[in-house]
Amino acid sequence: MSKILWIDPVGTDLFDQPIKEFLETAKGPETKLDVVSLARGPMHLEYHYYEALILTDTLHAVRKAELDGYDAAVIGCFYDPGLREAREISERLVVTAPAEAAMHIAST
Repeated sequence: MSKILWIDPVGTDLFDQPIKEFLETAKGPETKLDVVSLARGPMHLEYHYYEALILTDTLHAVRKAELDGYDAAVIGCFYDPGLREAREISERLVVTAPAEAAMHIAST
């Protein structure tokens, strides 16, 4: 069974359940999916400054996902905040985010 963690990098859990319900429709039956948000931070990431605010907590969430045995983590923001940094600190965890993934698909 694969374990995937979707990290919504905002400081509210308001969207966790709707995101999980949507993603559940696309995952395989043998995949466990969890959705988390950050304990603190802005309600949205409309400004570069907000991206800087969430970087540390996002990286902690990625590291915790690896320690908790997840196979992959998704930083769930189209800006891909902290994607490169998250990959640097991950040893075996696959880390991805929507913008890079979408651009790779679009280019094929």
